[in-house]
Amino acid sequence: MAEPVRLIIWDLDETFWSGTLTEGGITYTQSNHDLVLALAKRGIMSTICSKNNFEDVKALLTKRGVWDYFVFPSINWHPKGPRLKQLIEDVQLRPESVLLIDDNPLNRREAEHFIPGIQTADVDIIPTILESPLFRGKNDEALSRLAQYKLLETRKADESEAPDNIEFLRSCNIQVEIDHDVEAHLDRAIELINRTNQLNFTKNRLPEDPDAARAQLRDELSHFTTQAAIIRVRDRYGDYGYCGFYLVSSRRGHSRLEHFCFSCRILNMGVERWVYDLIGRPKIKVFGEVLTDLNADIRIDWIKLGSDGPASSSGVAADSLPDRVLIRGACNVDPLLHYFKTNSTEAFGEFNQIRDSISVRRDHSLILRYAIEGVSRTDMRLLRRLGFDESDFETKFHTLESPCLRILACWIDAHEIVYRHKETGLLVPFDMRGSGMRRVDRVRAKGKAFRDLDLPESAMRAIRVLNAQFEHVGVLPEEDAIRNFDLIAGTLPSGESVFLICAPNGKERRHGLSRFAELNRRIGDAAARHPGKLVPVSIADIIEDDDIGGNAHFHRKAYHELYRRICELMVHREPGSYPHTLASTDLELQTT
Repeated sequence: MAEPVRLIIWDLDETFWSGTLTEGGITYTQSNHDLVLALAKRGIMSTICSKNNFEDVKALLTKRGVWDYFVFPSINWHPKGPRLKQLIEDVQLRPESVLLIDDNPLNRREAEHFIPGIQTADVDIIPTILESPLFRGKNDEALSRLAQYKLLETRKADESEAPDNIEFLRSCNIQVEIDHDVEAHLDRAIELINRTNQLNFTKNRLPEDPDAARAQLRDELSHFTTQAAIIRVRDRYGDYGYCGFYLVSSRRGHSRLEHFCFSCRILNMGVERWVYDLIGRPKIKVFGEVLTDLNADIRIDWIKLGSDGPASSSGVAADSLPDRVLIRGACNVDPLLHYFKTNSTEAFGEFNQIRDSISVRRDHSLILRYAIEGVSRTDMRLLRRLGFDESDFETKFHTLESPCLRILACWIDAHEIVYRHKETGLLVPFDMRGSGMRRVDRVRAKGKAFRDLDLPESAMRAIRVLNAQFEHVGVLPEEDAIRNFDLIAGTLPSGESVFLICAPNGKERRHGLSRFAELNRRIGDAAARHPGKLVPVSIADIIEDDDIGGNAHFHRKAYHELYRRICELMVHREPGSYPHTLASTDLELQTT
């Protein structure tokens, strides 16, 4: 089945007009003239491949007012086959989406020989074009696609005269903007997913029905593990518009690209490889043939993050952020890592881990305190019996070279998971997950309930040790919370801060968030003791109740707003000058 046509290549003599221009004159075909204009308003381009004198043709078509509607015209006396091949390479389209109209069957056969897959037809097709579904195109009354190809035409002409391709690219001042507000450009994102081929690495198509496509993409965008952006490209020649889209799914520091696609209008600029590096080279399964090797060993130094990039969209210049970022917390802050990777040389995440059903809660302030202070041999022996490992008490929090942006979300401190060893007094945050990631009730894991647990033997042994040697404390005691925050503040290098993300104080008990108000009070008290060192980040006004899912996970847009807020705070690091810190709503206790 033939593909929809995106470009028509016109022969001129006895095709676009009647007669031969060099043999005494022609009869101009106004209907073909009108067809070129009508197709341009559908986003379908026209070009010329003709054996004629270039200046004569240009003068005639300019006088008729249609010359500027043709892109990359090839008008000379050289054989058509190689010229057609070069023309299609220049317009950066797949041959299958190109139609050659030529009255000469030998020219059509020559084209098919040099360009396998190209569509060809004689003049009989012309009257049927506007009614054919292959030429439906897309409404473009503003002729934006024509403008894009004219821009590309100028760029290609300069490139052909440049002695070195890399130096030419460096001279282009290419700027890429990362726009995370995908919902504002949803239809363009869908078009990129469904219509691109040569630079569509994933080819995870959406339904052809527009409403169904929008619904599916909105659903993909809504998940808290999803980060996505639409890509805009500019250079000294002009604005290429939104010509790329990616959607990456992240969990516990591991990322996978679900969509990664770009328009061929930016082919050979290196944008797709640069974006892939920018977002941290997540795992990707390349589907079908593509024109770029994402793993090619090449350093792209000719592209810059544009002025409307992710950092500057919050009013913060990208170069004002530190080269290093460390985020420590649960999976509900994992998505932040993606946004900081776009502006930082090094971005680290220290997140929770499940090992044999035992949850290593790196987001608990006790675990961070032990990682900073170090764990004695005696305590480590006890911790091993509970399923912990020495590596669970390692952190870059206090060792990263300055400057470094540190972010901590210790919302688990509000949960009743702390136990105390009956003899040594060692406090341990102990959390377990059963089959299907269900939380295990450690306090009641005895008798028949204990035997019925679907847990590995190592986890069962840990529960036996817990029940025999530890007593349940519940929430982290106040004095230990004070000690933990004071230690964290004291370990920071001079002039640096840690941004403490306040817990969401939801309005509905179904989220189980009311317990967070007390934690936020502790954060506020700690910040008051260490102004400028501990910086609370309020999310009360950026997290709507509808944004909150299970286990305090949020909609993707909420994470981007939180990222922007931290960027803003980063440039207000003088004590007492932080906007958007603790709000009264963060401290509101929920009544029953």
